[in-house]
Formats: sequence, C-alpha cells, structure tokens
Amino acid sequence: MLGRVFAAESGAIFSAIRPDKVTDFELVLARVHEALARSSDPVRQQQAKGWKVFKAVEPGPNASVLYVFVMDPAVKGADYTISRILSEAFPDKVQELYKLYNTAFVGTQSLLNLSLVADYATRPVPAAPGATTPGAPAATPAGATPAVPSPAAPPPSTPPAATPPASTPPAATPP
Repeated sequence: MLGRVFAAESGAIFSAIRPDKVTDFELVLARVHEALARSSDPVRQQQAKGWKVFKAVEPGPNASVLYVFVMDPAVKGADYTISRILSEAFPDKVQELYKLYNTAFVGTQSLLNLSLVADYATRPVPAAPGATTPGAPAATPAGATPAVPSPAAPPPSTPPAATPPASTPPAATPP
C-alpha cells in the first residue's frame, strides 16, 4: 500500500509544526536526508535529486512553523512516506524517529500535485498568429469589415458632469 505518492510532474507537501517540536522535526528530516543519500535504490536516488525542504520565515497558523517539501521533479508513483524511507535505512530506530516526527505536527500534512503553468527561466514563446490576449480585441478575419465601435457611455456609477445654474454669473477672471 502506497502513502505519499505524486501523480504529477511536481508536488509539494505542507507541514505545520509545533514550535516546541522544531528541533525534533528537523532531526528527523536530517535522518531522511541521510537515508536518501545512502540508498542504493534508484527510485530513492531520483527522489533525493528533486526534493527540497523550505522553512517559512513567517509564523504559520496558530504560531506553528511551516515547512514546505517541494518535489520538482517528483518521481511519479514513488512513495514519499517518511516512515518507509526511515525504515529502509534505520530499521532499528524507525519507531523512535517516527514518534518524534508524528508528534511534531499541529494538524495534518497537505499534499499537492502541481502542474506547471509558466517557467520564467525560459524565454517566452511568441503568441501564434491569430491568437488573442485576454482583454484584447479579437482580430478581424481576412475580407471582413471591421465593426465600428459605438461611443462608450459612462458607467452607471459615474455621476453626470455638474453644470452651473443659469442664474449664476460667470466668475470674473483677474486682470
């Protein structure tokens, strides 16, 4: 049975940790790092290559400490369950390590499968001919007459321009 598995090219796991358990949590993360580094399993080696751990500078919900595991690329179908990784490398210490890990959480972890929308490290690709940008006017097909836009009326929330009453004389201008 698989636990923490990604189905997408990239993924993230959010973990809110009790402030008094940060040291325990980071100790377990160090052991996970060690387990992945010494593994001879090619899947575990691939997981290690794309796995980064971030710690938020700002406090998380309920003064927790927020950790974000980013898997980019994620190994599709591979199990990222911490207890399994620890048990492969430290079978005699997995219970102790897992207890430290499990008692550190404020709530539950959130796993997200991520799909890339844009990669700003690459040059933008020019739009295909005839493609429109959201909010831009649509192109007129060849041979068609472009529509003439009607004058725009002010939005209903705009009050009409104030005009002075007819009985008020115009203001004098200084010489």
